[in-house]
Amino acid sequence: MFKYKNALISVFDKTNIEIIAKFLLKKKFNIYSTGGTSKVLKDLGVPYHEISKYTGQKEILGGRVKTLHPKIFGGLLSTQSLEHQKELKKEKIINFDLLIINLYPFQETLKKTNNEKEIIEMVDIGGHSLIRAAVKNFKKTVPLTKPQDYEIFIKNFDKIDSYRKKFAISALHSITEYDVAISKWFDGSESKEYPLRYGENPQQKATAIIDRKIIKQISGEKKLSFNKFVLYIN
Repeated sequence: MFKYKNALISVFDKTNIEIIAKFLLKKKFNIYSTGGTSKVLKDLGVPYHEISKYTGQKEILGGRVKTLHPKIFGGLLSTQSLEHQKELKKEKIINFDLLIINLYPFQETLKKTNNEKEIIEMVDIGGHSLIRAAVKNFKKTVPLTKPQDYEIFIKNFDKIDSYRKKFAISALHSITEYDVAISKWFDGSESKEYPLRYGENPQQKATAIIDRKIIKQISGEKKLSFNKFVLYIN
Protein backbone atom coordinates (compact mmCIF):
# COMPACT_ATOMS: atom_id res chain seq x y z
CA MET A 1 0.00 0.00 0.00
CA PHE A 2 0.94 3.64 -0.16
CA LYS A 3 2.26 5.09 3.08
CA TYR A 4 2.79 8.76 2.17
CA LYS A 5 0.20 9.42 -0.57
CA ASN A 6 2.27 11.95 -2.48
CA ALA A 7 2.19 11.75 -6.27
CA LEU A 8 4.34 13.57 -8.82
CA ILE A 9 2.66 14.08 -12.21
CA SER A 10 4.65 15.36 -15.19
CA VAL A 11 3.35 14.22 -18.56
CA PHE A 12 3.73 15.36 -22.16
CA ASP A 13 0.91 13.11 -23.34
CA LYS A 14 -2.14 14.24 -21.34
CA THR A 15 -4.31 11.27 -22.43
CA ASN A 16 -6.51 10.01 -19.55
CA ILE A 17 -4.88 12.43 -17.11
CA GLU A 18 -8.34 13.44 -15.86
CA ILE A 19 -9.14 9.83 -14.94
CA ILE A 20 -6.00 9.19 -12.91
CA ALA A 21 -5.89 12.66 -11.31
CA LYS A 22 -9.48 12.48 -10.06
CA PHE A 23 -8.94 8.95 -8.80
CA LEU A 24 -5.93 10.10 -6.78
CA LEU A 25 -7.92 13.01 -5.44
CA LYS A 26 -10.61 10.56 -4.30
CA LYS A 27 -7.90 8.49 -2.58
CA LYS A 28 -6.66 11.64 -0.78
CA PHE A 29 -3.30 11.90 -2.55
CA ASN A 30 -1.33 15.14 -2.55
CA ILE A 31 -0.50 15.92 -6.17
CA TYR A 32 2.66 17.75 -7.20
CA SER A 33 3.00 18.85 -10.77
CA THR A 34 5.10 20.74 -13.33
CA GLY A 35 4.09 23.69 -15.54
CA GLY A 36 2.26 22.19 -18.51
CA THR A 37 0.58 19.43 -16.54
CA SER A 38 -0.43 21.75 -13.70
CA LYS A 39 -2.36 23.93 -16.15
CA VAL A 40 -4.41 20.92 -17.20
CA LEU A 41 -5.04 19.95 -13.58
CA LYS A 42 -6.15 23.49 -12.83
CA ASP A 43 -8.64 23.39 -15.71
CA LEU A 44 -9.95 20.07 -14.38
CA GLY A 45 -10.45 21.54 -10.92
CA VAL A 46 -7.91 19.15 -9.38
CA PRO A 47 -5.89 20.76 -6.54
CA TYR A 48 -2.13 20.43 -6.84
CA HIS A 49 1.17 21.79 -5.57
CA GLU A 50 3.39 23.52 -8.13
CA ILE A 51 6.82 21.86 -8.22
CA SER A 52 8.66 25.17 -8.57
CA LYS A 53 7.03 26.45 -5.37
CA TYR A 54 7.86 23.25 -3.52
CA THR A 55 11.53 23.27 -4.57
CA GLY A 56 11.92 27.05 -4.42
CA GLN A 57 13.47 26.89 -7.89
CA LYS A 58 11.62 28.15 -10.96
CA GLU A 59 11.89 26.37 -14.30
CA ILE A 60 14.90 27.62 -16.25
CA LEU A 61 16.46 27.40 -19.71
CA GLY A 62 13.13 27.46 -21.47
CA GLY A 63 11.86 24.45 -19.52
CA ARG A 64 14.98 22.32 -20.04
CA VAL A 65 15.40 22.20 -16.25
CA LYS A 66 12.22 21.64 -14.25
CA THR A 67 12.53 18.61 -11.98
CA LEU A 68 16.29 18.13 -11.60
CA HIS A 69 16.39 19.01 -7.90
CA PRO A 70 17.30 17.20 -4.63
CA LYS A 71 13.80 17.81 -3.26
CA ILE A 72 12.39 15.79 -6.15
CA PHE A 73 14.95 13.02 -6.41
CA GLY A 74 15.33 12.74 -2.65
CA GLY A 75 11.61 12.11 -2.40
CA LEU A 76 11.71 9.50 -5.15
CA LEU A 77 14.86 7.66 -4.06
CA SER A 78 14.47 7.61 -0.28
CA THR A 79 13.73 4.30 1.37
CA GLN A 80 11.62 3.93 4.48
CA SER A 81 14.70 3.40 6.64
CA LEU A 82 14.98 5.52 9.77
CA GLU A 83 18.21 7.05 8.49
CA HIS A 84 16.67 8.18 5.21
CA GLN A 85 13.50 9.47 6.81
CA LYS A 86 15.41 11.50 9.40
CA GLU A 87 17.47 13.07 6.61
CA LEU A 88 14.36 13.94 4.58
CA LYS A 89 12.77 15.56 7.61
CA LYS A 90 15.91 17.61 8.22
CA GLU A 91 15.99 18.77 4.58
CA LYS A 92 12.21 19.35 4.48
CA ILE A 93 11.74 16.82 1.67
CA ILE A 94 8.55 14.83 1.20
CA ASN A 95 8.35 11.19 0.13
CA PHE A 96 6.92 10.49 -3.32
CA ASP A 97 5.37 7.07 -3.60
CA LEU A 98 3.84 7.52 -7.06
CA LEU A 99 5.33 8.94 -10.26
CA ILE A 100 3.09 9.52 -13.29
CA ILE A 101 5.17 10.50 -16.26
CA ASN A 102 5.79 10.12 -19.97
CA LEU A 103 8.58 11.42 -22.14
CA TYR A 104 8.88 13.96 -24.91
CA PRO A 105 7.76 12.39 -28.22
CA PHE A 106 11.20 11.82 -29.72
CA GLN A 107 10.22 8.96 -32.05
CA GLU A 108 7.09 10.75 -33.23
CA THR A 109 9.08 13.91 -33.95
CA LEU A 110 11.49 11.96 -36.16
CA LYS A 111 8.55 10.97 -38.37
CA LYS A 112 7.47 14.59 -38.78
CA THR A 113 10.67 16.51 -39.34
CA ASN A 114 14.38 16.40 -40.16
CA ASN A 115 15.00 19.68 -38.31
CA GLU A 116 17.90 18.93 -35.97
CA LYS A 117 17.01 21.68 -33.50
CA GLU A 118 13.45 20.41 -33.10
CA ILE A 119 14.63 16.82 -32.73
CA ILE A 120 17.30 17.69 -30.13
CA GLU A 121 14.70 19.44 -27.96
CA MET A 122 12.77 16.16 -27.82
CA VAL A 123 15.65 14.40 -26.02
CA ASP A 124 14.13 14.16 -22.57
CA ILE A 125 16.48 14.58 -19.60
CA GLY A 126 14.44 15.19 -16.47
CA GLY A 127 11.68 12.73 -17.31
CA HIS A 128 14.13 9.99 -18.14
CA SER A 129 15.98 10.56 -14.87
CA LEU A 130 12.77 10.55 -12.84
CA ILE A 131 11.76 7.21 -14.33
CA ARG A 132 15.12 5.63 -13.58
CA ALA A 133 14.95 6.88 -9.99
CA ALA A 134 11.48 5.39 -9.49
CA VAL A 135 12.54 2.11 -11.10
CA LYS A 136 15.53 1.87 -8.77
CA ASN A 137 13.23 2.48 -5.81
CA PHE A 138 10.19 0.55 -7.10
CA LYS A 139 9.50 -1.03 -3.70
CA LYS A 140 8.46 2.43 -2.48
CA THR A 141 7.85 4.50 -5.62
CA VAL A 142 5.53 3.21 -8.37
CA PRO A 143 6.20 4.57 -11.89
CA LEU A 144 3.34 4.85 -14.39
CA THR A 145 4.75 5.73 -17.81
CA LYS A 146 1.89 4.94 -20.19
CA PRO A 147 -1.71 6.29 -20.19
CA GLN A 148 -2.94 2.70 -20.58
CA ASP A 149 -1.30 1.90 -17.23
CA TYR A 150 -3.76 4.13 -15.38
CA GLU A 151 -6.68 1.75 -15.70
CA ILE A 152 -4.55 -1.17 -14.47
CA PHE A 153 -3.35 0.92 -11.54
CA ILE A 154 -6.87 1.98 -10.56
CA LYS A 155 -8.25 -1.54 -10.88
CA ASN A 156 -5.47 -2.99 -8.72
CA PHE A 157 -4.97 -0.13 -6.30
CA ASP A 158 -5.72 -2.21 -3.21
CA LYS A 159 -3.17 -4.86 -4.19
CA ILE A 160 -0.55 -2.54 -5.66
CA ASP A 161 2.38 -4.35 -4.03
CA SER A 162 1.79 -7.23 -6.43
CA TYR A 163 2.15 -4.85 -9.40
CA ARG A 164 5.13 -2.73 -8.38
CA LYS A 165 7.72 -4.72 -10.32
CA LYS A 166 5.42 -4.99 -13.35
CA PHE A 167 5.11 -1.22 -13.57
CA ALA A 168 8.87 -0.87 -13.05
CA ILE A 169 9.58 -3.28 -15.92
CA SER A 170 7.13 -1.42 -18.16
CA ALA A 171 8.89 1.85 -17.29
CA LEU A 172 12.29 0.33 -18.08
CA HIS A 173 11.04 -0.80 -21.47
CA SER A 174 9.88 2.75 -22.16
CA ILE A 175 13.25 4.36 -21.53
CA THR A 176 15.15 1.54 -23.25
CA GLU A 177 13.18 1.99 -26.47
CA TYR A 178 13.61 5.74 -26.11
CA ASP A 179 17.38 5.52 -25.69
CA VAL A 180 17.75 3.15 -28.63
CA ALA A 181 15.85 5.58 -30.88
CA ILE A 182 18.04 8.49 -29.75
CA SER A 183 21.23 6.48 -30.21
CA LYS A 184 20.24 5.42 -33.73
CA TRP A 185 19.39 9.00 -34.67
CA PHE A 186 22.74 10.27 -33.42
CA ASP A 187 24.75 7.67 -35.34
CA GLY A 188 22.49 7.88 -38.39
CA SER A 189 21.23 4.31 -38.31
CA GLU A 190 17.58 4.80 -37.38
CA SER A 191 14.98 3.08 -39.51
CA LYS A 192 12.69 5.08 -41.75
CA GLU A 193 9.31 4.30 -43.24
CA TYR A 194 9.43 4.27 -47.05
CA PRO A 195 5.90 4.33 -48.53
CA LEU A 196 5.87 2.01 -51.55
CA ARG A 197 3.73 2.84 -54.59
CA TYR A 198 1.83 -0.41 -54.11
CA GLY A 199 2.32 -3.92 -52.74
CA GLU A 200 2.94 -7.20 -54.51
CA ASN A 201 -0.27 -6.50 -56.41
CA PRO A 202 -1.46 -3.04 -57.60
CA GLN A 203 -4.49 -3.01 -55.26
CA GLN A 204 -2.34 -3.54 -52.16
CA LYS A 205 -0.75 -0.88 -49.98
CA ALA A 206 2.79 -1.38 -48.68
CA THR A 207 5.47 0.36 -46.62
CA ALA A 208 9.10 -0.65 -46.23
CA ILE A 209 11.00 -0.09 -42.97
CA ILE A 210 14.57 0.65 -44.02
CA ASP A 211 17.91 1.76 -42.69
CA ARG A 212 18.58 5.21 -44.11
CA LYS A 213 22.28 4.40 -44.41
CA ILE A 214 21.61 1.56 -46.80
CA ILE A 215 18.77 2.69 -49.06
CA LYS A 216 18.11 6.08 -50.53
CA GLN A 217 16.11 7.00 -53.62
CA ILE A 218 18.31 9.35 -55.63
CA SER A 219 16.14 9.96 -58.68
CA GLY A 220 12.61 9.64 -60.02
CA GLU A 221 9.39 11.19 -58.74
CA LYS A 222 7.48 7.95 -58.23
CA LYS A 223 8.03 5.68 -55.25
CA LEU A 224 9.18 2.13 -55.91
CA SER A 225 6.61 -0.63 -56.01
CA PHE A 226 6.98 -3.64 -53.72
CA ASN A 227 8.32 -5.89 -56.49
CA LYS A 228 10.90 -3.36 -57.69
CA PHE A 229 11.92 -2.69 -54.10
CA VAL A 230 12.55 -6.39 -53.48
CA LEU A 231 14.47 -6.62 -56.76
CA TYR A 232 16.55 -3.59 -55.76
CA ILE A 233 17.59 -4.84 -52.32
CA ASN A 234 18.41 -8.31 -53.62
